Amino acid sequence: MSDIYEKNRCLYRDDGTFWLDDWEFNRPTFFTGYVNEYFSRKVDKVKENNSEFLELLHKKVFRKNKKEITRLFVVEKGKKNKKLHTHLIIETPIHLSKKDFERFVLKSWLETKGGIKSYDFTPVYYLPDLKEYLGKDQSIKTELGVDEINSYTNKSVSINS
Repeated sequence: MSDIYEKNRCLYRDDGTFWLDDWEFNRPTFFTGYVNEYFSRKVDKVKENNSEFLELLHKKVFRKNKKEITRLFVVEKGKKNKKLHTHLIIETPIHLSKKDFERFVLKSWLETKGGIKSYDFTPVYYLPDLKEYLGKDQSIKTELGVDEINSYTNKSVSINS
């Protein structure tokens, strides 16, 4: 068994497949968003902020269309400051340029109750490594990791099947 498998065993199904591979991205945008002091104390508050962010973003991107954007939210605690924050891989809609979409993402984040001007957009060079990185805090023993309520893939995702 590989070291990565041993370290992140919960990222793999019983059959050995990597369940984060169920999220497919063609034009991914990787965003890290930080929240204010009040929201950074509880995972539920971060997830609430993520939900508000999605509603605001959807209104900007699709207006009246009900289409869902493929996205993977991960809630993580900082190593140094111990504050919660959100990592997000989100598909850039085909009708928008990366630059315009990033502008919508940032504007939506800053319009939330918890979002602050501490953020980062990072280019995605190799998606499998990014997924592995995002899964580092995934555990059934903690609330940290994938924000399943706000994440979306058009595939049926199950950890154990």
